[in-house]
Amino acid sequence: MKNLITRAISGIVYIALIIGAIYLGTSWTAVLMAIFGALAMYEYHRMAVLDQGYTPVRLLSFALAEIAAFLIILSPVSGLFGMLLMAAGISVCVMLRFVLTLYDSKSPSALGDLGHWVLSVLYVSLPLACAVWLDYERILLPVFVMIWLNDTGAYCTGSLLGRHRLFERLSPKKSWEGFWGGMLFCVGGGIATAYWGNTGVHNVWIWVGAGILTCIFSTWGDLFESLIKRTYHMKDSGNIIPGHGGILDRIDSLLFVAPVILLYFILLAF
Repeated sequence: MKNLITRAISGIVYIALIIGAIYLGTSWTAVLMAIFGALAMYEYHRMAVLDQGYTPVRLLSFALAEIAAFLIILSPVSGLFGMLLMAAGISVCVMLRFVLTLYDSKSPSALGDLGHWVLSVLYVSLPLACAVWLDYERILLPVFVMIWLNDTGAYCTGSLLGRHRLFERLSPKKSWEGFWGGMLFCVGGGIATAYWGNTGVHNVWIWVGAGILTCIFSTWGDLFESLIKRTYHMKDSGNIIPGHGGILDRIDSLLFVAPVILLYFILLAF
């Protein structure tokens, strides 16, 4: 019971932070996404690299990853000149990380560590920058709501009706019944957004498509993070959110959903 209360309070605080930042404006959203990105980046590097030993090269590599993450995520709100400066800064971070590999060449994991660095930037930073762009178009809050509805629908339907495993190797509890239940909730959230959302996009079929994509990529995002945790024998990515685990555990779906939904709306709605 105590764990349930802790989990509920943590979840409410997490949701309140997101909704509050979105309503305060895109700059606040960008800062929150940058904080999420920094924490998620640390959790990924801790699982994949830092637990093997805190060498100087690894610590410098992690620092460069954090700088690159901040520059990428904050670039949408920096203006044209700021974006050019940030692009230059990101390029320098990438170049320096490759140079660091030369000084770690005696280590058998040198190229592997470099690969983890590149993956962390692609996996965490770029999707969160896409989330900031979605906030510009007033799409981010509906996307978060659809992700939450998908999780709720999948859990409720899977708990009641789940019989056929969806991806047992990575997530033994996920079922096809839960997936379709999440899809139903997600599409319902999209339809509600089309009629009552303050997004400027009111075509119901566009939002039905957005709900379908959100369900599919949210599920893939969750499975991909499960793959990471299983690879490194971790139950959770961290423990910063009591009862929920780490930030990466909370934003894993968003990391797959945000780029796809941004591209979808660019192509179909704007």
